[in-house]
Amino acid sequence: MPQPRVVQAPDASRVLRDGIDVIADLLGGMLGPMPAVTMDQAHAGYGLDALDDAPTVARRIISLGDPQVDVSAMLLRNLVWQMEENLGDGGAMVAVLTQALVHDTLRLVEGGVSPTRLATGLRRAVDLVEAALTSLVQPVCDEDQLALTAKTVTGHDAAALLIGEMLYVMGPDAIIDVEEHFGRVLESRYTVGAAFKASPAHWSHPEGKADRLQMNDCLVAAVDGELADDDDMLALMTAALYARKGNLLILARGFSETMVAWLALNDRNSNSPVAVSGVVFDPTPSAADCPYEDLTFLTGATILSLPFTKPVGQVQPDDLGHAVTVDVSREGIRIVPEPHRAARIHECARQLRAKRDLLDAEDPSADWLRRRIAAMDLGSGQVRVGADTDVEREWLKRILERGIRSVGHALREGVVPGGGFGYVHAAKEFREVTGLHPEEQMGLDCACRALDTPALRIMANAGVQAPGVKLEAIREAGSPFACDVLTGAAVDSFVEGLMDPLPVVREAFRLAVAGAVTTLTIDTLVLRRNPPKMAKP
Repeated sequence: MPQPRVVQAPDASRVLRDGIDVIADLLGGMLGPMPAVTMDQAHAGYGLDALDDAPTVARRIISLGDPQVDVSAMLLRNLVWQMEENLGDGGAMVAVLTQALVHDTLRLVEGGVSPTRLATGLRRAVDLVEAALTSLVQPVCDEDQLALTAKTVTGHDAAALLIGEMLYVMGPDAIIDVEEHFGRVLESRYTVGAAFKASPAHWSHPEGKADRLQMNDCLVAAVDGELADDDDMLALMTAALYARKGNLLILARGFSETMVAWLALNDRNSNSPVAVSGVVFDPTPSAADCPYEDLTFLTGATILSLPFTKPVGQVQPDDLGHAVTVDVSREGIRIVPEPHRAARIHECARQLRAKRDLLDAEDPSADWLRRRIAAMDLGSGQVRVGADTDVEREWLKRILERGIRSVGHALREGVVPGGGFGYVHAAKEFREVTGLHPEEQMGLDCACRALDTPALRIMANAGVQAPGVKLEAIREAGSPFACDVLTGAAVDSFVEGLMDPLPVVREAFRLAVAGAVTTLTIDTLVLRRNPPKMAKP
């Protein structure tokens, strides 16, 4: 049986450096408005894919063919993946920052400096960079600025204009779905009302109508459990008749087969005094995630079958909620509430935002809260995207999804000078920190030097002459100046639209430091001959 190879420090750190170099050199060429294109043959026998964004390239790499190189290559791949999942942009920036930090700190370690104290200095730099970037931030105030920020992220004029318009109208917590269509199309669509993921209970039944249903002036019953008893259905129908309404929507966790058949027959009976439709909420990670509480704000319905509320059989007309319109389709339901409920609904959205702000970006509850906030904001959007080829359509969808996530963060927290110059100006703010151990100060100095790397790489990718000279000149000019690499001139980044979202640059540096500290302080590597390969880290 083959034995794994064991590599001890300091050789372990040097082994990790090699894999980081491979990934960072590949992804670093994609920084800036003139990115390099990577050609990838995804499957044997198929044509080549032209890829120009770092996250997609990183996803396609599952091994470099050498276990010794793969360890650190997959480490950096994971960091790039996290940037895409959390913020939608900044993967290439993470790669070049990590590479610069690793090279500079390992050079010092080989000279006898303590890796632990260097790591302490790097961690100190994270807080200092965050504070310095925050001092540079400017809010994004209008649609044009949002579009300019989107142009920096996507590099596509039409997509940037569309993203800017939709986020300006709908706000940073907007739920915007990107839908693929055949034919050349790029257009937006807005939908009024609170949307929930749910499935019609009876449309799969042979007697059900497999079609969209719109119910106006509709009563709403919320049942926290399965509806299975004939007497319960009779009680709901009776309450609807006493309320003098002709439409009733029942939202429940499930319906028995008998109830499904009853709903299907009622759906086809045009003479029924009450048109009843049943909807089942989609399964969620926990029972608490079903949006019954949100339904009470939207419609005023009492949640039935809870231990502290009424059983369904005792329902009264006052326990039923009311909506102006309910739209039921196979994609879910959309509820337009009565206007007088707006104040309570917006207060609920404010409380949900406060709760979301306490969560980490990686917390799985964060996305669920974002969708609840969007529901409380009573609107969602769709982008229809199509192109002449599958490759172009998939590429457009990809950059739209990235842009929507990234620019949403810019709208929420603001922007800093782009092109890597936010880091350049931030480094200037804390170069004179005192009171650290000399070796910790060396780690902080490594971070300062690494912060110049993204701007230098972007200028080099664009063929700017003497990038180091231009960088120093712009550093002296201070914020908000940056280099427009298309012209080589120093410009006001906020006027010219050369901006990066604050959360993107902040998180990119944090992840880069985490990767560098891991590489710097690792003690032992165990290299197996045939390690498992995973498409997702």
